[in-house]
Amino acid sequence: MRAAIVEKSQVTQWIWNGVLIACGSLFLALMAQIAVPVPFSPVPISMQTFGVSMLGIMLGSKLGAGSVVAYLCEASLGLPVLAGGIVNPLWMVGPRGGYLMGFVVAAACVGLVVRRFPRIGIIGLFATCVMGELILHFFGWCQLSIFLGIKGAFWAGVVPFMVPMVFKSMAAALICRGIRATRAIL
Repeated sequence: MRAAIVEKSQVTQWIWNGVLIACGSLFLALMAQIAVPVPFSPVPISMQTFGVSMLGIMLGSKLGAGSVVAYLCEASLGLPVLAGGIVNPLWMVGPRGGYLMGFVVAAACVGLVVRRFPRIGIIGLFATCVMGELILHFFGWCQLSIFLGIKGAFWAGVVPFMVPMVFKSMAAALICRGIRATRAIL
């Protein structure tokens, strides 16, 4: 029986991907610490969604979603990585769980769009970030509906986040466009 031989370049790529995923989860954990409570909502306005868009654009669908999964594993282990430094290993069953699960899908979808359209312009990046935000807000609204009802979840878990969504999406699009343009020059 022959032993499977893994090429050195393949191992190097796995290590590099692991480093990118770890850095992505750290970035998302840092973005989570920038959070503003919303008085009538169990969900704060945080920079996590900005981070999710950035991860999807810069790392692509697989590594971006992988970074979010790593971040959620950290939260499940009880690390203080959730918005505002909250520790909640059972995050998936709380009112914020839908948003957090939606992060994975949003990062993957944003990454897929950017991969499909590699020459995407600033307006396209902005629209892609908004799409990602809408996806994660849909997931959040669905789970929050269990706690607040459909209308209550919409007014407490979707409406207050629409204006910040526009600004965070524009910031992510501008920053990522600048980074991608700089990478193309170098």
